[in-house]
Amino acid sequence: RVVTMTRSSSHQTFERGYRVVGLFAGASEEIETRFVFVGRSQFQIDLGLEERVTGASFMLADLDDLDDTVADLRAAAPDLDIATWRQLKPLTVAMLGLMNGMIALWVVVMFVVLSFGVVNTLLMAVLERTRELGLLQALGMRPRLLLLQVFLESVLLIGLGVGAGLVLGGVSAALMRGGIDLSAFAEGLEQFGGSRGLLYPQILLADYVGIGGFVWVMGVVASLYPARRAAREIPIEALNAPT
Repeated sequence: RVVTMTRSSSHQTFERGYRVVGLFAGASEEIETRFVFVGRSQFQIDLGLEERVTGASFMLADLDDLDDTVADLRAAAPDLDIATWRQLKPLTVAMLGLMNGMIALWVVVMFVVLSFGVVNTLLMAVLERTRELGLLQALGMRPRLLLLQVFLESVLLIGLGVGAGLVLGGVSAALMRGGIDLSAFAEGLEQFGGSRGLLYPQILLADYVGIGGFVWVMGVVASLYPARRAAREIPIEALNAPT
């Protein structure tokens, strides 16, 4: 048996013993020890609420509909106090903002490192073709056309790489549609409010296309330096460059 203490509708302390008939597994041990589920009808009688309720929570399938749903509820019940989870849990909102900022910072760092890798790869490709590019200039190819050629080659190569990465990412997510088993790390994840069971990967179209496009644009920008260097090569020096 478990004895609970609360306040009734008349602001008096109320105690009642309940017999435990089942346990539930929460996201963390703290949640499991702080919440008790009882029958609504009996609890309303015990607290003197009759058939009234003190609050109701709604879960939406899409968070983008939150503002419209709240507006509709306020219009339908203007006498009730209707608030979003952001208004009720400002600390949670602040923590989520901090986490999103940290994730964004790490993404920027990874993209910067990626850009250095792209520049290094393309620069090596240009240096290996020094004599070829010098020969093109010696035959009358203008520097801006040479720059355009190297730039377009880089754009196509980066586009193929990004496309292949997106396809492999989609295939990987499809193969793991049944979930990723995290039972081996359950004890550690519980300390941070993580899941005990399966983690289901999900690809959001906006993030999928947005990140792929951003990587492609960064690769294109990074390819400008190798292309510019190729266009500035002096033909006679390029032809005499060691192979």
